[in-house]
Amino acid sequence: MNRNIAIILAILILPICFYYYLDKSQAASASKINNNKPAVIKFSSDMCSECQKMDKVVNQVYPKYSDKIELIKIPVQKQTKENLAMIKKYNVTLVPTLIFKKSNGQTMSKFEGSMTNSEFEGYLKRLLNE
Repeated sequence: MNRNIAIILAILILPICFYYYLDKSQAASASKINNNKPAVIKFSSDMCSECQKMDKVVNQVYPKYSDKIELIKIPVQKQTKENLAMIKKYNVTLVPTLIFKKSNGQTMSKFEGSMTNSEFEGYLKRLLNE
């Protein structure tokens, strides 16, 4: 009987602990903006089909630029203090939204919606050519 209770508690507690661990690591990514490198800030939601399309584009194109451009992912459904501040700062009203920041910290452009691989790569190349 005690063994069954321990198993049930483990089944309930482990996912909760894992969720909080992931939640903290996602929130921490917003504070890691390196102002010496260009950056892409991607606001998205897990339940958004356009966001899922954009995730595929980013996963295909971004690795080629990962050493030169920083990628910061902001999950808008996670209502942390830091995420809400970023949403307000960049006036994000729909997802996906991508903010392209130059290495000097200025915003080069803001794009709402999904884009093709070639469009995304064009933005990344413009970030590098500033």
